[in-house]
Amino acid sequence: MTPHSSTHAGAAADCCVAWVEPLEAQDALAQAQQQRPAARLAIATLPLGKAFALSEGWAEAEGVAAFRVQAHTRMTQALRPPLKP
Repeated sequence: MTPHSSTHAGAAADCCVAWVEPLEAQDALAQAQQQRPAARLAIATLPLGKAFALSEGWAEAEGVAAFRVQAHTRMTQALRPPLKP
């Protein structure tokens, strides 16, 4: 899991991302460290069921406003065309 800044409705908001692909998590951590050099950031592990429950609001955790599960980039690219209207 890594911290991530996202833009929703024009405002930046921090969220915690549960990455499915470890290499993408490492890349995201490197980018986050460049954006926030003074912050203490790290990658941690979390069971996928817990990550999903947090992202859907079925569970709570201290200190983070939002959670998101991020699938592997190739998977999301492969699924995008069939899901577009």
